[in-house]
Amino acid sequence: MTIGPRVKLLQTAAKQKGLTGLFFVCGFFVLCVSGVIIRNRDTLIIVLYSALAMACLSILLILKRLRTSASNHQAMIDATRTEAESARSEAEDARTKAEVARTEAEDAHKTQDKFLANMSHEIRTPMNGIQGMTKLLMETTLTPQQKEFTAIINRSVDNLLVIINDILDFSRIKAGKITIEKIDFRLQDVIGNVQSLFDHRTRKKGLRFDLDIDPRIPEWLQGDPRRLNQVLINLISNAVKFTEKGSVNLIVRQEAPRPGPEQRNTKEVELSFTVTDTGAGIPAERLPHIFDSFSQAGLDFSRKYGGTGLGLAICRQLLDMQGGSIDVASTVGSGTSFTFRLSFECRTIANSPQQVAHSVKDFAGLLTDRKVLVVEDNQVNQKLMDYVLRRVGAAITLANNGVEAIEKLKVNSYDLIIMDLQMPRMDGYETTKYLRTQLQLRTPVMAMTANAMSGEQIRCLEAGMNDYMTKPFDFREFYTRVAGLLHRSGVALTQTQPVEKESSMYNLSLLEEVGDDEYMQDILNTFLTSLPGQLTHLQDASLKKDYDNLFFHAHKLKGSCGMLQASPLIDKLSLIQKLAREKSDASGAVEEVAELFEELLQQLKKEITI
Repeated sequence: MTIGPRVKLLQTAAKQKGLTGLFFVCGFFVLCVSGVIIRNRDTLIIVLYSALAMACLSILLILKRLRTSASNHQAMIDATRTEAESARSEAEDARTKAEVARTEAEDAHKTQDKFLANMSHEIRTPMNGIQGMTKLLMETTLTPQQKEFTAIINRSVDNLLVIINDILDFSRIKAGKITIEKIDFRLQDVIGNVQSLFDHRTRKKGLRFDLDIDPRIPEWLQGDPRRLNQVLINLISNAVKFTEKGSVNLIVRQEAPRPGPEQRNTKEVELSFTVTDTGAGIPAERLPHIFDSFSQAGLDFSRKYGGTGLGLAICRQLLDMQGGSIDVASTVGSGTSFTFRLSFECRTIANSPQQVAHSVKDFAGLLTDRKVLVVEDNQVNQKLMDYVLRRVGAAITLANNGVEAIEKLKVNSYDLIIMDLQMPRMDGYETTKYLRTQLQLRTPVMAMTANAMSGEQIRCLEAGMNDYMTKPFDFREFYTRVAGLLHRSGVALTQTQPVEKESSMYNLSLLEEVGDDEYMQDILNTFLTSLPGQLTHLQDASLKKDYDNLFFHAHKLKGSCGMLQASPLIDKLSLIQKLAREKSDASGAVEEVAELFEELLQQLKKEITI
């Protein structure tokens, strides 16, 4: 091989920029050595130097490429590290923001609870004084005009309390603070309470208020009667409010269990409650939103009838919490029908005592010679508690705050302490803890507070109090709770405390809640005069085996007996309704009803004073 071609081959190798070029040069160098060493030594040296030069050049190019690659990789590593640091920083910022948001949410929740508690206290405290003093005033001798004025005040207070309770209930539901109870109760007692509450209102508006209760429904159920009562009152109150003529009806039916994937409890019964009216009706476009918060049937309805627009939203939420449902159907100008369904557990309670609410008059002398310390900073409530307790014989001592109460407790003993919770200097919680831990006193303490928020009762019991009542309070409930508290604490009460009169077939406490003696007397007179004719109709229907009329007249009589809480008669009339549905002979039950009515008439005649 000549020099020329070898040089060209060397130039080709020089153009390579990698290890291939280096290896090619080395191979060429070997070739040169083997082909030229014999011919020309100078040429061999030249080729050797050239090959070495090309090899060095190739190595330099490789090193440069490696440095460039390393630099690029380092840049990528640095970029990745920067991104990772940025991601870590963002994650840390996100965690910090989430923690701040959580803290702010907790603070907002606490602020809301505190605001609701303060609002409850600030509104209920004067309301307690207004309502309590109004009720006391209604028990005095008044002129017809004064009775009218005080009745208006009393109704206004009740209406305002409904609004306050709606707002607080709505807030508690939103905060998850509402609890659903499971206690034994009689549906008849709940319906009787509802009937007594609305009978006077419907009669005053010239409306019929009809009840139709399925006789198959078990007497005793387990559930939350207070929430059931709340939903019924809300729906019926709306029906009465929006109905100017015609009727309002409550229909309760036992329904067949709805099919579902779960095995239903065989002891459960599902009831449907339907409230219908012949009122103004709800426009079709408003029906999809009628259960929304702050929603009403329309602006003109709001202006005419008022209200918060929370009642139906609360009803739906309470029913949802109990696994129930509610539906509405309405036609403008014809009326509205609300139907809700709830499941209850059937209960069998043998020989259960009647839960009778006593008249305030039955508690006369309850606390004779008993010393009661009232710890209350509001002067109006001081006067109210003073009068309410003195009227049943108690000796009262007043303390304006916890500090004064402790000073009095150090030198005097008391049979009962009525404790307000929010007071200056020392509140009710601190005071109770002090007298339990420092003074070692076991005197029964009843909390009286305007704070109706959930959890307040637990807090009171944890502080060492024995019972808890919310202002405004019902006098009869207060006396009953006081009697029970003192009895549990071993304090002997006078024999004038309320005892159940076994021979009494009725109870007038529901009528007395209206606060109008003339109205109660009017109801009793109407009952006494209409009863013989209604009983005759019942007997005729039984003789003729006219089961439709038999059911109708038994239902009508049962409604009248419900206001009087005449349980023996109500039970017998329910039996007659059941027999009428089955088209069975009811003559024996009708004879028993006639005998019971005669006994009831003789007892009621003693109640007539005008």
